[in-house]
This record gives sequence, structure tokens and C-alpha cells, in this order.
Amino acid sequence: IPLIFGAEFTGAVAPFWILLAASGFSLPVLIGYGALSNATSTTYISMFAAIFAAVANILFNFLLIPVFGAEGCAWATVITYFVSVTVFFILLRRSYKIPLSWTFQAMMPVLAAAAAFSLTRDAFIALLISSVIGVLIIFLHKNSLREAK
Repeated sequence: IPLIFGAEFTGAVAPFWILLAASGFSLPVLIGYGALSNATSTTYISMFAAIFAAVANILFNFLLIPVFGAEGCAWATVITYFVSVTVFFILLRRSYKIPLSWTFQAMMPVLAAAAAFSLTRDAFIALLISSVIGVLIIFLHKNSLREAK
């Protein structure tokens, strides 16, 4: 970020890394759960996910922003997306018996990278941890990846 926008934006690097995790948590809703909910006319699921996410966002913004500033706001956003995807999953699983699969495990590398960068401020360590966790998840699910061919 400083390379493109200048040194005055250095403070935006840590929230950016954390918000990358939020984008990882939003993917199941954007490319699967939301579409399934709309296609099956169970839009109440989206409503409940939005309500729970809004409550979580307000709560965690009040708790984290005074202590951690912009990083706290970014972590509140990550928690909000996690709450949203969890509500979607629980209600869709209850209504349509969707399998657990490994959706939540697939989010772990990006979450680990955000946490590592937040703690160390070292992009190399964050990427290394994310890569190791990603490889471990692939190794643990290699059979289901072979079946997907």
C-alpha cells in the first residue's frame, strides 16, 4: 500500500491484511449459500444472517475499536462475516441437509495470515503460515479433491 499510495498510508497495511480474511469468509455466501437461499425462495435465511451479522458488527465495533482502532474495526468485520456465513450454513443445513464439507477449513489459511500479520507485522511470516496451513488442508482432503475430478 505505501508503495502505491505513499508513506502516509502505511497505517492501512494491517487493516488491509485483516480485511483480506473478511473477504475469504464472505466467499461461501457470495458464491453458494446466498444463491441457494434465493433459488429455493428461503430468503428469510438471508434476513436472519443479516440481522445476526449486524448485531455482531455493532457489538464488536464497540468492543474492539476503542482498544485497537482501525485494526479492531477490521477484526469486527471478520467476526461479522463469520457470523453471517455460520448463520447461513446452520439454516441451510437445517432446511436442505447440505453437507458440512470443508468450507470452514478452507477459510483457515486467510484467517491465519491475517492473525499472523496482525501479531508480527511481517508479511513473509503471514504468507508462510497461510501457505503451510493451506497445504495441510489440501493434504487432509486429498481424497475428496481426487473425487471431484
